[in-house]
Amino acid sequence: MSDENKESPQPSAEEQLLNTIRMQIAQAFNSGLQSQPKTPVYYLSEVVQELESFFTKEFKQNAGEDIPDEAVKANVLFLVQLATLGHILPRVCAPDKDFQVNLFKLIEERALSLIKASQEQAGEKGKIIHEEKKIIVP
Repeated sequence: MSDENKESPQPSAEEQLLNTIRMQIAQAFNSGLQSQPKTPVYYLSEVVQELESFFTKEFKQNAGEDIPDEAVKANVLFLVQLATLGHILPRVCAPDKDFQVNLFKLIEERALSLIKASQEQAGEKGKIIHEEKKIIVP
């Protein structure tokens, strides 16, 4: 039997979820990286508004119109935050591949922890997790 005839094993549900999260993180970050202000002098809030409109439209197209507004807002907020990082980081610091790899890993861990928390609360139908903002100071 040749290697072409062998079927590759399908990724587990957890691997598929992680791959999806990685793809969404990269896409959101790159959207921010590629976002160019319309004028040389601009406010970041203008960029954020454009990103929010873009991600809201895209999310509704992909998820469907039946999804609750609260769920749309929670998901879009996460994507906008990632895209804003992608917009800001190259403008305020030198590129560092190791930093980017570590940052993406930390974002993945955060996303997975939020998903696990929402799955634990799955008994409460339609519940959206809103976490407190915490600042960790060494």
